[in-house]
Amino acid sequence: FTYPLDLLAAAAVPTESGKVRLTGFTLDQDRLQISGEATDVTQAYAFIEQLRKNPLLQEYEWTAGQPQLAGKNSVRFEMDGARNPSKP
Repeated sequence: FTYPLDLLAAAAVPTESGKVRLTGFTLDQDRLQISGEATDVTQAYAFIEQLRKNPLLQEYEWTAGQPQLAGKNSVRFEMDGARNPSKP
């Protein structure tokens, strides 16, 4: 079992560059939803890949839509994670 604050901390680590910021974090039973904004599409995809590789977050099966333009220097993205029942 992983505590919600540990999950939030794991999700926040890749934002330290300042090019990505979290705008939403929802944990509901076996689902985790993360939304954010990045300076460009490349940063958004890099963030998504970093989260998928994070050991604390690998108990989730992740889906992510294509980042959407949100302004001149901003794209929005969303990720949805479903806990994989076969993983401890």
